[in-house]
Amino acid sequence: MSDRSLELEVPLILFLVLSWLTVSLRCYVRIYMVKSFAIDDYFIIAALLTFTIYCGLAIASVSWGTGKHMADLTIHQQWNAMKTWHICEFFYPISTTCLRLSAGFFLLRISIKNSHRYIIHTLNVANVVIGLYLWFVNIFQCKPIEYWWTRVDGQHVGECHLLLSADTIYVQSAVTAVIDWTFGLLPIFIIWNIKMDARKKVLVGLILSLAAMYVT
Repeated sequence: MSDRSLELEVPLILFLVLSWLTVSLRCYVRIYMVKSFAIDDYFIIAALLTFTIYCGLAIASVSWGTGKHMADLTIHQQWNAMKTWHICEFFYPISTTCLRLSAGFFLLRISIKNSHRYIIHTLNVANVVIGLYLWFVNIFQCKPIEYWWTRVDGQHVGECHLLLSADTIYVQSAVTAVIDWTFGLLPIFIIWNIKMDARKKVLVGLILSLAAMYVT
């Protein structure tokens, strides 16, 4: 298949629409029903806005030719496609970092034990560190920065480094997996010692876990 642009564009549009729908419903509940808008809600909005920019730039990149064979594109199209895609990658780590911070601050609001709060704070810091690292890697993987897209014409001088080695990717994936699973399971332990019927504990724990996993 010479043109795979639809395979890139359709999922972007689908997830963007679903994201706006779910976050809008959340904001409606928090503002008009619960009447309590907290820091985790601001982080989820920040995640949505940066994800929207990411999707918009990615779709623009597709319109320039991302998903097609380079032989079918002009140099101008190749430049614009790769430049736009490169810029959109700046926003992805910001979006995912804000998403996990939203989950972390949500859990902090319902946590009582210091041990649980210590775990959450530690994971929030790890999340920010990983996010910043990926952000800097996306920007400075080529020297000069614009060589990431000007290299396609073979007339510009520069160099690109594989800053994300296999080992680094494994570590980053492991850290984010630990954060996601911990945020998803921690609500069960948070309500474990609460004086409540065992059946209700399980039900509330599952609901809170789903709420945490929703934002991770």
